Amino acid sequence: MRSLQNAIVLVTGAGGFLASYIIPELLDRGAEVIGIDLKDALDNGNLNSVKSKLKLIEADITNLSELERVGVNCDYVVHLAAIGAPALCDRDPAKAFLTNVQGTFNVLKFSTRKSVKRLLFSSSAHVYGISPKYVPTDERHPLALQDIYTTTKVIGESLCQLFYSNHNLEYITTRLFNSYGPRQSTDYFIPAMISKAKKGRIELRDRHVTKDFVYVDDVA
Repeated sequence: MRSLQNAIVLVTGAGGFLASYIIPELLDRGAEVIGIDLKDALDNGNLNSVKSKLKLIEADITNLSELERVGVNCDYVVHLAAIGAPALCDRDPAKAFLTNVQGTFNVLKFSTRKSVKRLLFSSSAHVYGISPKYVPTDERHPLALQDIYTTTKVIGESLCQLFYSNHNLEYITTRLFNSYGPRQSTDYFIPAMISKAKKGRIELRDRHVTKDFVYVDDVA
């Protein structure tokens, strides 16, 4: 396990599902963690077990001025803030682009001004398309702009590359497959299936579709 002793790590989307597992891991490795998110997200209880061990700041990544008022210097940024469910992006494409594209641009801009050493961008395996051309897929697989959510993630990856080329901002992109675990919203597949099973009725649109899942602890 790599030590992050005395490193300052800023986590966007701190109130979210993934962050609620990643933040405790960062703390265990000795990092000083600063989490930012919208007020409702920070108040949802996901971080109750570690709330006293980190600094939480209410901030909207879609507003660069508000983000810069956070006023903290940090060594690393873990950028998790996003509208992460494809169905939610389809319902409000404008909000999806504002959060996932403009928000990512703002976080990258903030990171260059704060001389961040490295940024982690949470992308998605959706960028490989519904039916990948080959499996197992790898980083060389062609990208597929199949829906609003995927398009915002591909643009986010491109913005990271742009900021690396123009500002030497080092970054890592993780193309996460379907993560699952406790505290996940029913907007996602496994919690939705569990919820339907409890009600005694499960409906699948296509029973021939196969998916890859990864437990959230393994992601963290």
